[in-house]
Amino acid sequence: MTIEEFIKLETQILTLDVEYLINNSNKTRNARRNAKKGIKRAPRPQNSFVIYRRNKNAELFNVKREERKRLPEFSEISKDIADSWSKESDDVKKFFKIMARMAERLHSIKYPYYKYQPGPIKTKQKKQKNNPSEETVDHVNINQPANLVDNLFFNDDLPSLMDQSYNYYGNLQESESEWDFNQFLNRDDCESQNY
Repeated sequence: MTIEEFIKLETQILTLDVEYLINNSNKTRNARRNAKKGIKRAPRPQNSFVIYRRNKNAELFNVKREERKRLPEFSEISKDIADSWSKESDDVKKFFKIMARMAERLHSIKYPYYKYQPGPIKTKQKKQKNNPSEETVDHVNINQPANLVDNLFFNDDLPSLMDQSYNYYGNLQESESEWDFNQFLNRDDCESQNY
């Protein structure tokens, strides 16, 4: 790409000034947080897509402002910009790659000792979905068995408590039949017989 082609594309494509785009933004969340905390950490150099996104974001903002419409959600904007990037011509992508090289050179001048140091890998904990047929400890009434234990050790009515039977959830059972501990251990039987 020649300089003339670059300048021609610049006037057609860019909403923001080249110098503004190749400099790292000081309005990002990390930049604001670091400035607030007084941390002087060098930002990562921008790649071609980041520069494209910054330009396209400004373009969308200007269009919506002129139309006096509300901006869509951030996630929708991101999807739209990613789709438009994939549909851009090779010349436009080459233009933004040149911009990324310019940004990288400027970054190396501003931060000569910069070296990318990735942080620790953060793993996302998957939410476990409980199968409705499986009972978990979360569903057990934990207050009732504690009261039962308190009553067993601190109450003179021990013989009358032993005669009463408790169901699987630790609640007092109203049936006249004697409670079977083996049925308590077998969950399937407990659920079908309301133990």
